[in-house]
Amino acid sequence: RSANVAVIDRLSERAEPVIALQQTRPAETDLSKAEFAPIGCAAQVLRVIDLPDGSVRVLLEGMERAHVDGFQVKGGRLHCNAKPVAGTVEDPVAFDAHVRELDLRYREYMGGTGVGAADHAVMGESGEDPIRLIDQVLGNLDLLYPERLRGLLIVDPLERVQYALDQLATALGQQKVAAEV
Repeated sequence: RSANVAVIDRLSERAEPVIALQQTRPAETDLSKAEFAPIGCAAQVLRVIDLPDGSVRVLLEGMERAHVDGFQVKGGRLHCNAKPVAGTVEDPVAFDAHVRELDLRYREYMGGTGVGAADHAVMGESGEDPIRLIDQVLGNLDLLYPERLRGLLIVDPLERVQYALDQLATALGQQKVAAEV
């Protein structure tokens, strides 16, 4: 949408963050009727690229997950109030064990995509920042829209890492079957 592009351009010039939100019904083009997931990501615009076909690619760097309280459409633009999502880790031992497993399985998965260990180290996250690792895994898997949205909406860190592990296990299984065919 041209209004979104104008806002992105203005915010990137000012180095102001944006809130990236998933639209729950992507086919809806009327912003006043659109519905958005209540959890998104506060992000910094790194680059705006105008493509030859007239579309625009925006490269964002996520800063933190954000919960949005209500939306308003003003002047054809979406405005919202957001606050950081701070899930509490109730069982740090279990959480750390799951994160280590996720990191290991994600490296295995990335190896099966043709991305080498050196490239993975550059592209991927390590278990040093577990929340970013979970985001990286869920962002790189070829998930259907409902699964991607579900992963976004989970606030509890342990539940979220378990969900990422489940989705990654499915992707690894599909990868192994495809390699045998």
